[in-house]
Amino acid sequence: MLPKSIYDRCVLHDIFTEITCLEELRMEQCVSALYDYGVDGSHYYIVMKRYQSSLRQWRLEQTSSLNENLPLYLSVYREFLKGLQTIHAHNVTHYDIKCDNVFLDEGFRLAIGDFGECKIFSSEKDELCQRNRGTDFCKSPEMLQLTINTRKDTDKYDRRKQVGTNRLSDVWSAGCLFYELLTGDYLFYSPDYLQFHFRVTRPSEALFTPDKLDRINNNVYLIDFLKYMLVRDVRLRPSIDNVIKRFEHVHALLVSGATLGKELRVKIGTAPKKLTSASAEALLQATLA
Repeated sequence: MLPKSIYDRCVLHDIFTEITCLEELRMEQCVSALYDYGVDGSHYYIVMKRYQSSLRQWRLEQTSSLNENLPLYLSVYREFLKGLQTIHAHNVTHYDIKCDNVFLDEGFRLAIGDFGECKIFSSEKDELCQRNRGTDFCKSPEMLQLTINTRKDTDKYDRRKQVGTNRLSDVWSAGCLFYELLTGDYLFYSPDYLQFHFRVTRPSEALFTPDKLDRINNNVYLIDFLKYMLVRDVRLRPSIDNVIKRFEHVHALLVSGATLGKELRVKIGTAPKKLTSASAEALLQATLA
């Protein structure tokens, strides 16, 4: 709904940014399809493709063990990373990466959507974002600390230092999505917000607690990959291109023809209605080619 007075929150800038990003990415199959948009006297409209399921909904409907479905989850994540790489190549930062914002169509094809928090930029000079964006439990450390770091009334403020977030914030969120895809749970969720905040932002706190690692069977390859992505210091965090290169090694190690027996193919049949087992298996087989 459009603002009716000067006291109402104006969302027009956010809408304009979202539509601009979707227009920029219109020809990319890895992004949710935009059909039309417009306004009338009191509302704005964005017409988009209706997808059969979100990635989170699909994951929560899976009943097989992690070991049984691991090759499928890795293949799905591989396609997601390629989609995120495409988005970043268009100078767009999503800022709200999570399984709820990744959609599946009838052919089990992935599309990244919900660009309401995104930022589009023309060059690296204007890439830095100084606005708090995204879902709390998927935010990067620098995003969680953005409000404090941009305050000018503290001793730590230095006007010569550039402060803000960039595409590497999406890489952190993509690491959180990886854990969510593997387990169906959020890696950093806590009912105590301060505990969550300290865990993510303080170097003295352990990022990976034993109970969280148990959920991924203490798999050394999965843990190593998560640690590669979830680096608190943004200067040391890898780009999406480097993440994909690293993931190819993980994928090759954990996904092999020996693991794709008849039992796994039966388990793929737990995809939601209209997402056929044949479509899921086609994705899995394509990644093995």
